[in-house]
Amino acid sequence: MSRRWLLRAGVFIGLIAAILIFTVIVQKKGENAPAVAAASSPEFVLRDQQNRLTSLAQFRGKVVVLIFIDPECTQICPLTTRAWRKRLRSSARR
Repeated sequence: MSRRWLLRAGVFIGLIAAILIFTVIVQKKGENAPAVAAASSPEFVLRDQQNRLTSLAQFRGKVVVLIFIDPECTQICPLTTRAWRKRLRSSARR
């Protein structure tokens, strides 16, 4: 196994652990309580998949989850992306 693959596997396992910890925190605090009290984030602008500029200010007042995936990763990263998408969609339905 290459070091790069091991690193990606470690990141994937870390993300799954973070999802599980987040789920436990939400369940313990109840559905109406915020899971995490976050400080304000600095303003920044990124390009989305359609090459449009997207700023953090566009989402003010909403819950924002930023996930950065290596575009050259073809083994573990698609699985990580699917796991995040599934979790975020199920959370949005609540």
